[in-house]
Amino acid sequence: MKKFLLSLAAMALGATAMATTVTFNFTENDYGLPNDNDTYVEPNSTINEDGASITLLGTWRMWSDGLRCYTKTKNASFQAYAEGHNVTAVTIVSSKGATFALDGTSENITEWTGSEPMVTFVGTNKDGNFAVESITITYDENSDVETPDPGQTATVLSVAEVLNNLPADGAFIAVKGYITNIKEVDTGEYGNATFDIADEPGGSPTLKAYHCYGLGGAKFTSADQLVVGAYVEFDGTFENYMGNTPEVKNGSLLKYDATGNGVSVVVKDGNAVYFNLQGQKVANPEKGIFVKVQNGNAVKVVK
Repeated sequence: MKKFLLSLAAMALGATAMATTVTFNFTENDYGLPNDNDTYVEPNSTINEDGASITLLGTWRMWSDGLRCYTKTKNASFQAYAEGHNVTAVTIVSSKGATFALDGTSENITEWTGSEPMVTFVGTNKDGNFAVESITITYDENSDVETPDPGQTATVLSVAEVLNNLPADGAFIAVKGYITNIKEVDTGEYGNATFDIADEPGGSPTLKAYHCYGLGGAKFTSADQLVVGAYVEFDGTFENYMGNTPEVKNGSLLKYDATGNGVSVVVKDGNAVYFNLQGQKVANPEKGIFVKVQNGNAVKVVK
């Protein structure tokens, strides 16, 4: 019996010894990322070290004090994983004040332990950009799992799913729908847009996208880059503003389809339906800018 117990102990120690810890030190290594204090990292850039990987989402930039995450307007986030193995611990070091929460939560953390094929951390700073000095990943070499494809930070929810079960303020989410109203497309300093979406073109209830950026976090340069009736998917930080206005803030477009991507569910008979720029149906459009929806296509027209 004693030999048997010793054998089990040896096996346990062997299993423990198969855990690998990898530290990405951004004050000493740029890991092939742009390092001129000016060029932003391409979204979905991945760095690898000793079997561990980090995919950077949103906006990041190498700086002299580390890897800076931009979260005030761009929702920087990262995914930690080890291809084919479970991640068991992640530690984030930032003496500069960078803060992160797990995907779908709002509680700031610097350490995580568990057993997952991929862990997503979302930047929560809302007053600037702060450098991350290092990220340490521990993974279990004994595990054999299917690693998800990196790049998607959250399950894409419908408007109804968000409104019927409001996320916590500060939670990072992704949503989908049709643009019903465009309040503003800033093409100057900020380059973001504010608009409403619904689960159907011209429908209700609506959910507000507040200060949303374009695909990949790019700034909008022209107002016609968004049209009413277009199908969109975007991410951002949820907030129930003043307790009565649910909105998704400071995110970026994940998908954009100006044709409406299935708008024919509303227009079935081939007849043209017109919407004004507030997303309201117009029976007899005259003198103005409208969106004509016909046979599954949405186009902007001027009368």
